[in-house]
Amino acid sequence: MCLTTRLSFLSPNERRIFDLRMEGKSQKEICDKARISPSSASRYLAVIRKKLEFETDVEMVAAYYKSKIETLTQLQLKHYETRINSREETLVGHHAINNSGIADKTNRLSQLVG
Repeated sequence: MCLTTRLSFLSPNERRIFDLRMEGKSQKEICDKARISPSSASRYLAVIRKKLEFETDVEMVAAYYKSKIETLTQLQLKHYETRINSREETLVGHHAINNSGIADKTNRLSQLVG
């Protein structure tokens, strides 16, 4: 199961703690931002790791940023694919216009000669 799907299993509070950790916040900073005790922060992080199936915060952070990179790469590929398709359509349209122009000239020549 992908990380994005597993993230949907987190409660709103767990997601908030997760997001703070992904921003690089220390446990103390998480406590200050979320207004929770250090023991609550530890429990939240343990529950989050369990739900997301990670042993450590380092694994969790690495997987999170890996999924972000993969998402960005997919978006870039779609963008380039769209640009390539657009250029191909332009080239095909331009080629069709040129071919019809050649056909018109050929018809005129054959009428003049014929």
